[in-house]
Amino acid sequence: MNNSVQYITDTNGSVNAVILPIALWKQINCKDETEYLLSSKKNKSRLLEALYREESISKEEAYGRFEL
Repeated sequence: MNNSVQYITDTNGSVNAVILPIALWKQINCKDETEYLLSSKKNKSRLLEALYREESISKEEAYGRFEL
């Protein structure tokens, strides 16, 4: 993967933007999404419960159980 990041500067030489490969952006964005999803104690608990659940439940049951 090409990880070359390009910096965009203004006429004074100040960096004001970057261009980066989409694969790198997806890695960064994925980490942000995960951090956001785990930032709430209630949501973190739900996600961990789902991760370790041995049986699946229907969408309707999930809505009822978690008051969605």
